[in-house]
Amino acid sequence: MGTSGENGLLAGGYLTATQAIQHIDDQLSPSNASPLINAFQAVNILVALSAVDGSEVEIGVTDGNSSCLVRAPGTTSARYVVMPMRL
Repeated sequence: MGTSGENGLLAGGYLTATQAIQHIDDQLSPSNASPLINAFQAVNILVALSAVDGSEVEIGVTDGNSSCLVRAPGTTSARYVVMPMRL
């Protein structure tokens, strides 16, 4: 891993997974909503992420019991579905 700069980004301008999750939570969670909790096998997420071309991905979820959809932004040619684990 790279070193963290004063803006909290890793070298190269990347976020850590924890920072990315916090950013998503800050952007999408209304203050009165219940939290969305999903659990996925890390290896399944990594396989889907490695199959996406490019440096950005979209990960779509609808609720705490649903699969997530991983794809490159703006494309519909390749989509990867990752099933959740039961908690």
